[in-house]
Amino acid sequence: MQLPLTTGQPPVVLDTDEYGKPRTGQASARYGRLGGHQRSSGTPSGLTRIGARLYNPSTGRFLSADPVYGGSANAYEYANADPVNQQDLDGRISKSWRKKIIEANACRTLGCRVNNAIRHFTWQTSQTVFFGARAAKRLGDAHEWGESGYDTKIDQHNNSVARSFAVRNWWSMLRWYYSGSFWCNLCSCALVFLAVVRAD
Repeated sequence: MQLPLTTGQPPVVLDTDEYGKPRTGQASARYGRLGGHQRSSGTPSGLTRIGARLYNPSTGRFLSADPVYGGSANAYEYANADPVNQQDLDGRISKSWRKKIIEANACRTLGCRVNNAIRHFTWQTSQTVFFGARAAKRLGDAHEWGESGYDTKIDQHNNSVARSFAVRNWWSMLRWYYSGSFWCNLCSCALVFLAVVRAD
């Protein structure tokens, strides 16, 4: 970071290590490497306020536990102890964890019917190959037990198509399994199944 921002004064470059600890011979500044997210680091104790918690750059740890349970592997560390690849701008959860949560939410809500059809097809096909058609049907029925409505009927239909596919192609699937390409080929078949269903 280069300070000051005015053109009349010579610039001073501030350098810190990965955890925000200033390198020797550095001048203190109001804002550190995290900009406005990081409060004044020119305190007598050397502690920095980052978002909701106080942070000690010397140890690379926060002084209080993370208020978000499971926000990091350790409740006191900064950005899952990986400050090069991650940031914890508000002191509660690392940026990569936040991204994973957003991606999981998107997967859960976007294209639910497509995901559901593929999930039921691959699940019932693999159950049929490994446990047999009767056991797979029982597992599928148990999964849908107590449910009613159009969605359940679609799921039961997808389960039935997947079981008959697995019975008809059992030897091929066994070869896939022993060659190590079972899941890859099964996912390809699920996508073909989905394309056929959409065409109907």
